[in-house]
This record gives sequence, structure tokens and C-alpha cells, in this order.
Amino acid sequence: MRQLAKTEFLKSTTFLALTCVMLLACKDDDLTGQKPLSTVEDRSNGEVVLTTEQVVMVQNAIGPVIVDWGGDSTKVSWFLNKQVSVYDDDTREARAQLNSIQLTNRLNGDTVIFASVYPADMSRFIYTALVSLSVPYRKKCYVNGVSGKTTISNLGGDVMVRNAHGVKVAGLNASCDVASIDGGDTIEVAIPVGGLCNIVAGTGNVLLRIPSSTSATLG
Repeated sequence: MRQLAKTEFLKSTTFLALTCVMLLACKDDDLTGQKPLSTVEDRSNGEVVLTTEQVVMVQNAIGPVIVDWGGDSTKVSWFLNKQVSVYDDDTREARAQLNSIQLTNRLNGDTVIFASVYPADMSRFIYTALVSLSVPYRKKCYVNGVSGKTTISNLGGDVMVRNAHGVKVAGLNASCDVASIDGGDTIEVAIPVGGLCNIVAGTGNVLLRIPSSTSATLG
């Protein structure tokens, strides 16, 4: 009887172990009944000719922003990479949603404002977009409200950043005023005479690179 009981116990534990292995081998979507995440994407681009505008402002609440020198003194070239994701094997509905992501521009005084627009309802679809601008060298740049990383490079106009994540500024020859949400910022700037470099990070570290001949006070 003891041998029989031992055999039955071994069978039970073996069955339990196999069941656990099978459950662990199952995909998450098998366990939850949720279909896999599918993503479609599209790209668009254009340009805006500047007249008296001195400031280029960009906002993107659904992704990263890149701003760099475009080599032209009279226009801003823009590029938009947009994605729509949905938990479904069939991406036809998601593809139809791509046109709902746009990059708009409007004038406000001496400022041209670029902003991504997208549907307010994200219960079914996930909307993301990369906004990239190439701007005239001497124009001032203002970046505000960015959910992804912000990268700014090779500009000669003052830069201001607000409500952004992981800000990276490189090759800047002007004043810099950055207030990021979570730090992890890298700032490389040659501060002009009478200029300033102000960096505030909500959390995390800040790496500042300045020419060796520059005098700076850190606090």
C-alpha cells in the first residue's frame, strides 16, 4: 500500500509540473484572450517659408522631437513619422487612422508654432509620432510638451525647453534654458558673451559640456 501511495503521489506531482510548464509556455495573448499588438506607419514632409518670424516653437505630446540646422535661412523643413497600433491581427482600421495624425503650423506674432494633432480617444488605438524640424541657424527655438526624447543640435539661436524628457542639446552657440521632467539631460553649449545656460531637471542627472575657456557657476 505504501508503494502504491508513493506511485500515485509521484504521478500527481508529475502532472502538476507538466501543467505549470504548459501554462508558462502559453503566450500572454492566449491567457488573456488579447490579440497581438500590430503597428502601421506612414511618413509625410513639407516646408514653411518664414518672413518676419524669429521663433520656431514645436509641441508633440505623442512622441519625440528633433530640431537641427537646415542650412537654409528662410524656411523650416519638417518631417513627420506617424504610427498607429492596435491589438488586432487586421490592421485595416489602424491604417485608416493614420491620416488622423497631422503636423499643423500657425503664426502667433513673431512665432511659428508646429504641433502634432491626433484623436483624443485612445481607447482602441495607440497613436505615436516623431516630429523633426530643420530650422534656420539663427532662429530661436522653443520646445514644449514632448512625451518622447528631445534632441536639438547645431543651432545659433537661443533655445528654450519646457515639459520634456531626456533632453539632448549638442553644438549650440547661443543661450540655453532647459527645464525637463525627469532629467537624464546632456547639454553641450558655447555660451556667448552676456548669454546664459540654465538647466533644471525634475529628477535624474544633468551632464553639461562647455568650452574650457568658459567660466561657469554651478548650483
